[in-house]
Amino acid sequence: MALLKINRFAQDSVNMDMKLLIDNPLPVGVKLDDLNFKFYIAGVEVVKSRYEKTIDLDGSDRSFILLPVTLYKEKLTAILKKLENKNVDSTEYRVEGTTNISVLGIKKNSWQFNFSKILPLFIIPKPAVEKISLDKLRWKHSRLVITLSVENGNAFPMRFKETKYSVKMDNDRLASGQIDSIINIPAKGTGVVEIPSDVSIGQAIEALYDNWFHSSTTHFEMNLETKIVSDDNSIKDSQVIWVIRGNLKDVKK
Repeated sequence: MALLKINRFAQDSVNMDMKLLIDNPLPVGVKLDDLNFKFYIAGVEVVKSRYEKTIDLDGSDRSFILLPVTLYKEKLTAILKKLENKNVDSTEYRVEGTTNISVLGIKKNSWQFNFSKILPLFIIPKPAVEKISLDKLRWKHSRLVITLSVENGNAFPMRFKETKYSVKMDNDRLASGQIDSIINIPAKGTGVVEIPSDVSIGQAIEALYDNWFHSSTTHFEMNLETKIVSDDNSIKDSQVIWVIRGNLKDVKK
């Protein structure tokens, strides 16, 4: 296992590529097909899949292959909770499987493989909308400020760039835009992010009215898309998608 590269963190899944290095010590070419594999985190099976392509290895040569892997939230949440309770910052990632081998055109018996690596544990940060307030009320340029808290359970700080956001109230678009600065969240801590957004005076008044008189029945949804800033190639530039839903009564006044 040469590398695990996480491409995308979404609300219900994580998409990643597992890069495998296959070394052929034989002086003749080898062909692999029907590669079936299982992927484990902390001893729990999280993926069972099949690599459809035939792999051709030249004699005394090596080759990389990429196995696309999708991990789903239900299994990941249970694993992460167990590991967080143990207060560990790394765990075992293991791959096992079978493939058919052909040498000089002769098909051999199925070959079994099993290998693992100890790699850092990665906990997806958790954002929450703390406050939606009116900063300016003017005819041309009214401005709302959305206050977010982002909880980081990792033993290392997290940084995010190119953050895009959009906010709806009862399915009506309220605000959208992009944060140009880097967002910094401390290790094992919570960071606060304030997002100012220009809105029309009509949108501002409607938001104020709902906040004052209909907060218990007014729903909001905030979508954020961002990228991780890191020197670690496994998460560098990984896309993160957060969806935050709630009622106005839930945010702090």
